[in-house]
Amino acid sequence: MEKQELSHILVILAGLLRAVGIACMIALIFLGARLRYIFLIAFLTVGGIFTAVLSFLLGILSFTHAIIYEAIVIFINALVFFYAYREKRTFHRQSLRKPQDVWCVLRT
Repeated sequence: MEKQELSHILVILAGLLRAVGIACMIALIFLGARLRYIFLIAFLTVGGIFTAVLSFLLGILSFTHAIIYEAIVIFINALVFFYAYREKRTFHRQSLRKPQDVWCVLRT
């Protein structure tokens, strides 16, 4: 295939990466995860798209390497998502109030 056809395929795969990144960000927003994970996924997604597509178009990476690079970025996005989900799930299971704490309630 010609380089132009390969670049079209790579742009379609970059759209898949963008869709996965946006889906992870929306899910984390609805889960109430910390903002650092949402921004980390956003930066990984945008950085992965630009570096994979531009490095292929500039001749730095071959087509195979660009696809592998995008697969690695998708995998890292999934790892960050599951880490944020696990942290959110275990945080809610832990009690914020210890038995020895003293609590005062103001009644009106």
